[in-house]
Amino acid sequence: MKQFLQNNIRPIALATIVISFFILSSWVSREYESILTESTFAKGFFGPLAYFILKVVDVIFAGFSSSPFIPLAKALWGTTATVLLSSAGWTTGSLIAFLLARRYGEKFVCRVINKCDLMNYDGRIKVKGLFWRLTLARVILPVDLVSYAIGLFSRMPWWSFALSTFIGSALFTYVAIFAAGLTVASQALSGLVLLGFLVLWLKKSHWSIFN
Repeated sequence: MKQFLQNNIRPIALATIVISFFILSSWVSREYESILTESTFAKGFFGPLAYFILKVVDVIFAGFSSSPFIPLAKALWGTTATVLLSSAGWTTGSLIAFLLARRYGEKFVCRVINKCDLMNYDGRIKVKGLFWRLTLARVILPVDLVSYAIGLFSRMPWWSFALSTFIGSALFTYVAIFAAGLTVASQALSGLVLLGFLVLWLKKSHWSIFN
């Protein structure tokens, strides 16, 4: 167990930080919703554009998650706009990562993210049912790694990849918005459950969903 924690301390620590910030963001969005809705970010074009760009960057540069900003976005612009902005941003970033991986190959991708993370995909992405498995993966796996891996190790058409990504991202955003409405205690308990699933997933296989 000690060796396992040493080998996987980074993803576990990152997940803990993301969950903690998500809980904090949810609390802030509930407590100060009236102030947020009257802020400059809630009105005009700059706020939504900045959020969209944040989602794009989230995917292209690995190791960063913008998920904790979803509760704030919901407080600023409402559920529908948050889902559309999140899905559009993540889909755009994913498609860029997908096309970069397919165009420039492993050497380029390895400069952006850890090569060892991607090698777990090699030879394990089956074509049959890939659309729906990718849709599910968008809900439970890092968006950046999935995008680069599919671009490198599959021949999935870009339009099918983009559609699957949009659907999966929308589902994830709806789940995140629902979670943002829970009490802090419920969120903390859910976070512990998610961390438990993460540990089990890391123990079993990094990318078993594509087997």
